[in-house]
Amino acid sequence: MSLARWNRLPVLGALIAATAALLTGVPPADAHRADWRTTTSFGMTASGGEAALGTISSPKARCVNKRKVVLFEVRPGRDRRVGIDRRSGRPRGNGDGYWVIPTDLRPTKSYYARVLAKDVGPAGHRHRCRAYRTSTIPWAS
Repeated sequence: MSLARWNRLPVLGALIAATAALLTGVPPADAHRADWRTTTSFGMTASGGEAALGTISSPKARCVNKRKVVLFEVRPGRDRRVGIDRRSGRPRGNGDGYWVIPTDLRPTKSYYARVLAKDVGPAGHRHRCRAYRTSTIPWAS
């Protein structure tokens, strides 16, 4: 067999597999992937103690509950992790997705929050709630 024929074998194999999937009704592996967007409001308050807070939102309810939110202080080099909020069930507060991180905020420093990605799919599937980073806002006490 010539080298040109060997180079065509992987392409031929992929075509056969795709045709078999279409004929048998078995969806391709990529059909088991889904990504949903996530956003959050973000603010800081000194009423009742300094804290960063916000509300997570997403078109998928599974992407709202039990999300990990991390607060960072902007500084030269690597930003400093200031605090974490992880709700362990239905969030409390102003409604679904409410998070709060009590902390000592520093005057003249800037902060942002990051909502970490979350896998919500069954085994063998990739159903993921995307991570989200807020804009950076300064703290002025």
